[in-house]
Amino acid sequence: MHVQAVFIPFIFVRMEEKGKILIIDDNKDVLFALNLLLEPYMQKVKVTTQPARIEYFMRTFQPDVVLLDMNFHRDAVSGQEGFEYLGQILEIDPQAVVIFMTAYSDIEKAVKAIKVGATDFISKPWETEKLLATLSSGIRLSHSRKEVGRLREQMKAMKEDDTLPELIGESPAMLKVKDTIYKLVETDANILITGESGIGKSEVALELIHRGHRLVSDDVVEIKKVSDETLIGSAPDITRHFIELRGIGIIDAKTLFGVESVKNTQSIDLVIQLEEWNKEQEYDRMGLEEQYIEYLGNKVVCHSIPIRPGRNVAIICESAAVNYRQKKMGYNAARELYNRVTSNNFGKA
Repeated sequence: MHVQAVFIPFIFVRMEEKGKILIIDDNKDVLFALNLLLEPYMQKVKVTTQPARIEYFMRTFQPDVVLLDMNFHRDAVSGQEGFEYLGQILEIDPQAVVIFMTAYSDIEKAVKAIKVGATDFISKPWETEKLLATLSSGIRLSHSRKEVGRLREQMKAMKEDDTLPELIGESPAMLKVKDTIYKLVETDANILITGESGIGKSEVALELIHRGHRLVSDDVVEIKKVSDETLIGSAPDITRHFIELRGIGIIDAKTLFGVESVKNTQSIDLVIQLEEWNKEQEYDRMGLEEQYIEYLGNKVVCHSIPIRPGRNVAIICESAAVNYRQKKMGYNAARELYNRVTSNNFGKA
């Protein structure tokens, strides 16, 4: 499915971190080249041609990211071996960050890889900047997952410690903090921005990139259904990284803003529809009830944003992304206001 839109994955925490990388590939030349390339950028790199040693490395080396080849025999193109080894890795560590690589790159395998638990997907021969950016994102995700795990263990220990006062472990305030920690696992909200041609989608995308977020696609977004809950958006090969700016022409986002400003594929969490302001139309001013749009049988939360001179659409989109995250964490500002108003009115009655 193709839609005329701009796709922006929102990144709220941007950190340059080094990590431990495990590379599993049957080609010794590939391993040598990757080791040589990545060693200056990573804390430590381990390589192996033997998938049988996966368990050993996962338990002793404990990598932040596993770079896993999809095919391990000559003329193999199905990727089945890679999927089997992915299953082994996730059985040992369900939170493992695994990035697939293959010489037979296509979107179908990328979608399947993500569906069965991979974090991302790159092709061989690789682009150095893209490879480094993908690994950097994987390391950040791995560190975030480990931090959440540590917090959970601390909360569990506090709860089980009978010597701690009840105020610490069981007070309503503390329970709310615990609940927030448990929900704060993923920090990204990925927005598909739609609207009529010329309404300003590309300009909004440019401002959001400048504010530190990433571009998946401008103008045309390819949408694939992964499951009943997940849609994946990507850019057509021919337009990848390009943005059309009326009055200027075509620009290359990756060249202008760097490899960290773009991403090839991402799940779609939220849709923002840009439309011309119509004074006769009533727009949602509370947000008590979610509105949805349907793609390929999947419903996605959708906001309609009216456009008029003076509105900073980029910051509105960013606010929508933050608000979406808050709702996922259990806080609904509209519901909170509604409860305050109704409680106040009830108290006066």
